[in-house]
Amino acid sequence: LQVNHTAAETLQAFFRSHVSHQIMRLQQIRMRELRENAAARTIQTAYRSYSTWRLAQQAMKQHAAARVIQKSFRGYKARKTAMSVLRELKLQVNRTAAETLQ
Repeated sequence: LQVNHTAAETLQAFFRSHVSHQIMRLQQIRMRELRENAAARTIQTAYRSYSTWRLAQQAMKQHAAARVIQKSFRGYKARKTAMSVLRELKLQVNRTAAETLQ
């Protein structure tokens, strides 16, 4: 009876050891997954940050380019208006000179 009891205790000890090893393996797998997920989150965060920064840089360049185009166009319109006003003044001067000569 003592031999059977010892055999049962040995078998139970082996089974408990087996179960505890399985639990430890599962915990190790979970910890590894958590570390991998944390690393993935860190990489994703860095990429999103970089991506947002690149979009902001592109938007700023486009805005600057639009401002240059607008500035050039306003200058062109102002010069065109100034030339038109200058031509009109020359015509008035010529008319006035012609009227005074008659």
